[in-house]
Amino acid sequence: MADGAGGWAGNDAYDLEPDAEMEADARRAVRRKVGLALALFVAGGGLLAGGLGALLAGPEGAGGTGTAMIVLGSLTFAPGAYFTRVAYCSYRGVQGYSLRDIPDV
Repeated sequence: MADGAGGWAGNDAYDLEPDAEMEADARRAVRRKVGLALALFVAGGGLLAGGLGALLAGPEGAGGTGTAMIVLGSLTFAPGAYFTRVAYCSYRGVQGYSLRDIPDV
């Protein structure tokens, strides 16, 4: 029998379990998104720094390695920096930024 509020009478504890589980999954997904954005940001920065170091201060034959590291670092740093900024601005509550702008993995 349904009560006047639209729920089932006597099953309040059962009705709350799926909501709590879905909320925990949503928090886990947000943490995963932000963690991957930070990982791209840090890995890209490390590759850029290592590539510049290999290119400028490395031995004579390290030019190709340094260039490759700079290219890979740029490819990982750019999206990492962008999505880290989106996550930070949405955390700060800046209008126009949302964690939904970061793609799901």
